[in-house]
Amino acid sequence: MSNNEEEYDNIPWRIKEDLGYPNNYYQLSYEQKVFIDYLLDKVVEMSDNIESLETEIEADQRTLATVEEMNVELEHKIEILQKQLEE
Repeated sequence: MSNNEEEYDNIPWRIKEDLGYPNNYYQLSYEQKVFIDYLLDKVVEMSDNIESLETEIEADQRTLATVEEMNVELEHKIEILQKQLEE
């Protein structure tokens, strides 16, 4: 059983019935299979893209946290240098 078959079979029967689609993947016409396969492939592609973006966001958040820590350290050093210049 292909992933698309499994995914199609997981769609509630009422939704398929409302669309006039059969309950089982193997009962789809050729045109319906092409359409369903395309949609399900796009869903997987979008899911992969979302996962990739979430990974990038996590990396960016870690980088931002590091930069913020460095900024605090630099501000502290600037304060020390300013006090030294005032003396």
